[in-house]
Amino acid sequence: MATQSATDALETVSEEEGLRITTAFIASSNALGDAVLALKRIEAVTFDHDSLDELVRERRSVEDEAAANERAFIAYMDGEIGLHPPEPDDVNAIVALAGELAVLTMRKATAAAVIQLANKVNAKFQAVKSG
Repeated sequence: MATQSATDALETVSEEEGLRITTAFIASSNALGDAVLALKRIEAVTFDHDSLDELVRERRSVEDEAAANERAFIAYMDGEIGLHPPEPDDVNAIVALAGELAVLTMRKATAAAVIQLANKVNAKFQAVKSG
């Protein structure tokens, strides 16, 4: 029964709402991917074991969130679950944060700044998943 209602939910999403869901997913996916790569670069030059352990934990957390988002989006596309269409302002916020993270990761970024932006992007996308 749950699959049927999710399929019905997918069919009732307008083209515009579907585009907002997809845009939010792609922007958050790209941002979290950028964060993972930046954290790996920072890990490569971190020699303090305690700091390195913390970085690895944080990176793995970002990787786990990115994977969970991807699984949810695929399930949505397969009609297995419904996702809450974000408002246009929320999509714009996700895209802006993703852009901010992309710029940050092109510079010599600190791990804390990368993690903070990755968490903001992910928090915004969670609203899409919790619909």
